[in-house]
Amino acid sequence: LALPFEASFMFRPALIFPRKGVPSKTCWYQAFSSIFGPFYPVFQLLFLRWVTTTVNQGKALIAVAVIGCTKQILYSKNINILATGGR
Repeated sequence: LALPFEASFMFRPALIFPRKGVPSKTCWYQAFSSIFGPFYPVFQLLFLRWVTTTVNQGKALIAVAVIGCTKQILYSKNINILATGGR
């Protein structure tokens, strides 16, 4: 953040559930997401602050590139808000 760029943003998601049939390249993470993936809605309700998806991550990256963001460090909760059109 201290580098002389016009704008910089740090994405710091805690737990990312893969979506759209994209498998993880990490064996243990793929096993975890295969087992717990169907329970994602429950995880999202209970742990919104820490859980996001690959789809939300992508939408948030595009939103920050196009419209920017008021925060420079974005955690899972911020990523989910950006992905749904919030700022």
